[in-house]
Amino acid sequence: ARLAAGPVSPPPGYYSPSSASPSAAGEAPHDELALAALFANYTRHAWGNEYFSSCFYNSSCMATATEGPVAQSARSWYWMKCAHLGYLQTAPQQGLSTRPRQLTAARLIEQCAYIFGAGAPLVTPATVEQFNAKFGGGSLAGESRIFEVDYSDDPWKMASSAELVRRDVWPLSLDQPFMLLTCDGCGHCGAGVPEDKEAAIAAQMVSALAGWGIAGPKEGLR
Repeated sequence: ARLAAGPVSPPPGYYSPSSASPSAAGEAPHDELALAALFANYTRHAWGNEYFSSCFYNSSCMATATEGPVAQSARSWYWMKCAHLGYLQTAPQQGLSTRPRQLTAARLIEQCAYIFGAGAPLVTPATVEQFNAKFGGGSLAGESRIFEVDYSDDPWKMASSAELVRRDVWPLSLDQPFMLLTCDGCGHCGAGVPEDKEAAIAAQMVSALAGWGIAGPKEGLR
């Protein structure tokens, strides 16, 4: 199968298989072609036929999507990670990986430059260090009144919040509430969370805001 991509073709295509795979389960065949066919069928069934050609995995689309829903969501996220945060998800060079090992930080920066132009102020190790020094990185610079929510089946929770989950740098308190929702299929950013649990989480957040003297949303607004 051909993975959707732009002129800087590997990064978006490299991302998509591993983004789809955390929800997959069951016995997989050992034959590589059979495994690839099984995974392609799973992805089409779970995410639809247009998954690999969606704008999020297509550099050319992302480069020109400056208005509308894509710009407001996916492209803005690319800008944050390319120009500010440096959340570049590379492939491990050893051991098991759902992404090709050619997916390096250099290739991802190349993709950033293609999407936003060669003159864009892209991240460097120095700028990431400056950002973390200002905002605290994992320690959040001593800030409080932050409601952290993680989900049991989110594969990113241990990659991004291991210290938080272990409570190493974020002691539990009323000013630092943390919730790990455990349920089958509760994935990244709350994908797959049942509506009743979503409502319960929202109610807890509103209650926390009220405890900090912050007015909640108006009635009827979510």
